[in-house]
Parts: sequence; C-alpha cells; structure tokens
Amino acid sequence: MSGPLAQDRNQDALVTGAVGQHIVFAADEATGLVRSWFLGPIRIGDLEAYARTLSERGLVARPRLVDARQARFETSSDDIAHFADIMEDLRRRHGHARTAFVAAADLQYAMGRMYSMVSSSRDPGFAVFRSVEEAEGWLAEKPV
Repeated sequence: MSGPLAQDRNQDALVTGAVGQHIVFAADEATGLVRSWFLGPIRIGDLEAYARTLSERGLVARPRLVDARQARFETSSDDIAHFADIMEDLRRRHGHARTAFVAAADLQYAMGRMYSMVSSSRDPGFAVFRSVEEAEGWLAEKPV
C-alpha cells in the first residue's frame, strides 16, 4: 500500500478514519495491522487526538505502521515526552503492540528516534525505518 487507503484488497475489510486534517488511518481486520499516514503539519494536539482515536476504536493493542514521510512535525521534545506518557497509559490499559515509524527526511527520522529513546523502557516495540518495506518486514517478524 503506497498511500492513504490505496490497496488491492476488499475495502470492506478495512476500518478507516481521520484525525483532524493531517492524520488518516486504515485498520485491516484480516491482518490486524493499522496503517496511519501523517500528512502535513503535525502538532501535539494532533498526536493527542490520534492516541484518543486509537483508544476509542480499540486499536491501541494492534500492530501499527505509521507513515510519516509527508509529515512536518511542529513539536518540541517536551511534546514528544508528553505523547510518550499518553501512549504508555493507553498501552497499560489496552495492551502492547509493535509500532513501525517510517520517516524519509532527517528531521522526521530524528523525531521518531527521539520518541524511541524517550519511551524505550515503556515501549520497546517501537522502531524507526527509512522505508515502508523495511517497516513491513520488521512488523512481520515475530516479536522477541
């Protein structure tokens, strides 16, 4: 799947949604995978709404592929730490799953790595990748 909701399979197998104007997602009921696309400017309010939506839809404990290649993060290190706290609380309540974060630009990659470092003890199932193919391969592996 190269872009938001582009796929060959039956669309009925998807639970789709949007969070504000800059985050869309599709949850594949057959595989359990949640694919999210961050598009344009992303602020802490967008991340909070995304976390809330995942929780409300029962998607926190599913593996996720977050494609942030078209995102422009407008967040601080404090915002990232705050988001890590939110996700930790949600995982404690709903369960854990692996998350693959895909970033093309160096700044996006750095934001993903910052989250990874801040949340490493609370969310060891988070990894940052440069390509969707790498991320999909990692998600397909059995967790250690």
